[in-house]
Amino acid sequence: MRLGKFGTFGMLFLINMGVGSAVAQIHSASEPIEIRGQVRFASNGTPVPNIVVRLEAVSGGVVNEEVTDRLGKFRFSSLSPIQYFVTVRLSGYREVRREVNLIMQSSEEVQ
Repeated sequence: MRLGKFGTFGMLFLINMGVGSAVAQIHSASEPIEIRGQVRFASNGTPVPNIVVRLEAVSGGVVNEEVTDRLGKFRFSSLSPIQYFVTVRLSGYREVRREVNLIMQSSEEVQ
């Protein structure tokens, strides 16, 4: 997923979701549900630290916000198995927003 600064500069937004089987199935009670990801510039792959990443329920409402670490990584843990939006904003760039469905699967990679 790319954020473009009017075309030439961009940001790549990678999300790795969940832990466990990649097969779609109902979550077990003990299975952790989380969203992990990394924000990087698309032009050169450089991580983007100190960017706010917002997690919202598709049904409405902000669930949490995290700030990327020095490697551009973020993590939302102890989540409910619902649908979410993950949003990244950076001044001068287009907003990136991804829908993440954690209802039936515990592991997925979105680029």
